[in-house]
Amino acid sequence: MTFNAFLKNTAIAFVFILAYEWLVHGHLMTNLYVMSSSAFRPVEDMQSLLAVSIFTQVITAMVFVILFDKLNAEKTLNGGIAAGTILGLFLAVQCFGSYCYLPITITIALGWFAACLIQGAGIGLVLSLCNLQKDSGKKSKKK
Repeated sequence: MTFNAFLKNTAIAFVFILAYEWLVHGHLMTNLYVMSSSAFRPVEDMQSLLAVSIFTQVITAMVFVILFDKLNAEKTLNGGIAAGTILGLFLAVQCFGSYCYLPITITIALGWFAACLIQGAGIGLVLSLCNLQKDSGKKSKKK
């Protein structure tokens, strides 16, 4: 993977992560968080740490792209979804493990597990589609 492709794919993965986490944590799971508010920082504190959150999302996107490229060596759509799902599963297990040391409900832990798994598959799908379109364009130009 070229450096430009790495940057492009990192940007794509980062935007997906940002939008997906906004949807999941900012909307879909909000009621669960409110019911377990004692386990989390106050909203004002979380908002003050937004730069840290964005930084970790950028690093996650970078690592995801590097591992995704290695796992999807054939650059196929199915391979990309599978690679993304494997990486999502890795993240999902880590998130679910939080149940052991955070005073959260099992519903939140399972929600995080599912969200991470779907997020990984989603990033894999989006990266595959973006790179397949690029490859298809190159092949049609050669004809």
